[in-house]
Amino acid sequence: KEPFCGEQIPVQWLLFEYCIDVLKSQRGKIVITRDQLYRLAAPKIAPNKSLSASEFKAILEYYHDVGYLLFYDVPRLCNIVFLSPQWVFNFLHDVFSFAASGASTSASGIE
Repeated sequence: KEPFCGEQIPVQWLLFEYCIDVLKSQRGKIVITRDQLYRLAAPKIAPNKSLSASEFKAILEYYHDVGYLLFYDVPRLCNIVFLSPQWVFNFLHDVFSFAASGASTSASGIE
């Protein structure tokens, strides 16, 4: 059994999921800053109250854990949210495949 199967989440968090879907499908966003995402999503998640930084972080961590987005709470990445994990994985696959193929990386094409 998956760790999150059957787990209940606040209804407002589903609105966050909808915001992510809109950003990806209508705006073509793949990466967004945490601050931009907060400004876009907070009014929809908590229209009548202020969404705390800790609650927003919990939302990001939950959706990271279920594979819906990528968020890493480490100094160099904590303000970046990848909205499309599949895009990131495909990009890394292409980078490592290119490196493993032994293709030239010099500007002239000659090593």
